[in-house]
Amino acid sequence: MDGNNNRFIIPNSSHGKEGSRGDAKKKDKNMIAGILLAAGNSSRMGEPKALLSCQGLTFADSILNKLAEINCNPVITILGSSGELIRRQTKVDSFQCFNNPNPELGQLSSLKIAIEKLPDQTKGFILTLVDHPLVKLETYQALYQKAKDTPDCIIIPRFGGRRGHPVYFGERFFISLLEAPLNKGARTVVYENIEDVKYIESDDEGILKDIDTQGDYLKIKEGVEREAESGEREEEE
Repeated sequence: MDGNNNRFIIPNSSHGKEGSRGDAKKKDKNMIAGILLAAGNSSRMGEPKALLSCQGLTFADSILNKLAEINCNPVITILGSSGELIRRQTKVDSFQCFNNPNPELGQLSSLKIAIEKLPDQTKGFILTLVDHPLVKLETYQALYQKAKDTPDCIIIPRFGGRRGHPVYFGERFFISLLEAPLNKGARTVVYENIEDVKYIESDDEGILKDIDTQGDYLKIKEGVEREAESGEREEEE
């Protein structure tokens, strides 16, 4: 995880809890939004993943921190049945936050809610999942810059030839995502538009690491602690 993740960045602009497609700054004609999906019931984990912590921040706040730092606007979180608990224990309400009344319908149902809330001038969005907290800030920065340079495409990071998260979708794919069958997910839009997919080659293994179980969580905590101890030893030397 990034060394400065123990601080939380308050967004530059004010985003209401129940925003709409017209709420964001009108002067920004090339907005890249950030969408965090955190509506799953975390049945395999046994507790909300959004509230798990690493290096002093919850998973949700760590990801929101990075989306804010790269200037995504607006930043939108979609919550599910644990929404009230997550709102109380994280900073999701510093941004736009909405509840999915039917999270059992899958991630795409949450994504559709978020897309409907985007301002009209949004040129695309970076989609990230709450169980991918290890993605480095530099990866988000590279994805954001690529999106600014080529907004009308889909952008996916790769590590060792394997595709990961987060993923960028340009505005031209919004309708396809809204019309996609819930049981297919957003990946069906990727496959149907494979000629419009661009890749960012990354050395960030965090794009592949999703934290689904307590075992996964224990491993990443141990890894972060080892990195911190190694850094302390290097400073002492």
